Amino acid sequence: QRRFGVPVEKIAVIYPGYSPSQFNAADRDRLRAAGRGRLGWSESQLGVGLVTSGDFAKRGVARFLEALAKAKRAGVDFKAIVAGKEGRLGPYLQMAAELGLKDSVVFLGPRADVESYYHALDIYVHPALYEEFGQSVEEALACGVPTIVGKRVGAAELLCGVMRDFIVEPDPETLAAAIQTLARNPQLRRRLSALGPDCAAPHSWQANVAATMKIYAAVLRRQKR
Repeated sequence: QRRFGVPVEKIAVIYPGYSPSQFNAADRDRLRAAGRGRLGWSESQLGVGLVTSGDFAKRGVARFLEALAKAKRAGVDFKAIVAGKEGRLGPYLQMAAELGLKDSVVFLGPRADVESYYHALDIYVHPALYEEFGQSVEEALACGVPTIVGKRVGAAELLCGVMRDFIVEPDPETLAAAIQTLARNPQLRRRLSALGPDCAAPHSWQANVAATMKIYAAVLRRQKR
């Protein structure tokens, strides 16, 4: 609208979809135990994570690690994962060690069964410097994981209700404060967990296809006139 002067009524936003059969809150209890078992986490440990297809610089992994270190110094006891492909992992491993996170953070690499790792988490964080959408945010919401999202992440638009309080500036201080808030408030985490699936539900792949076909049909009707 701003760049090209296109009227709002001519713009339709269709979000990328997710698979409800793979990512859903109904599986949370079952897959949570499986995911935590593979990670060696006990049920009482707070699990925090970031999942990405890759490009750790763009996705804010360094900021995530800095925020975790700040939360740890503030007394938050947690275990964390970073899942995704990164060709230059060495600097992040070194950074985690220098921040005192060597025993707290595991770098998993890409995972085909990523849903079990979402369910293992108590808090999902997506602090990308910028993100056109951010499908992992949508997947985390569908799994019922309380979610903290940077303001320049497109999928932040999906968050609804009180979840929108956790759309934040993705700097380490703000991220750490949000992590601390959720870490210390299990009742709030339960509220966010219950809201997440409703935020994601309208945006399945089936809904994506239906919305896309509706646009095509409207264009074809106009061309026939």
